[in-house]
Amino acid sequence: VQNETELRFRIAEDYAKLLPAILRDLENQRVALKIKHLSLNSNWLKDVYT
Repeated sequence: VQNETELRFRIAEDYAKLLPAILRDLENQRVALKIKHLSLNSNWLKDVYT
């Protein structure tokens, strides 16, 4: 590595490669939370109305 600027550029490049995977992971977590939330709500509705 020549200098700090080059180092930063390399880190940025590596991060850019990882970004799609990171975003996909976050999206999956968000979807999982939504599903969990919906199932909790449906259980609550069943308890209330049965």
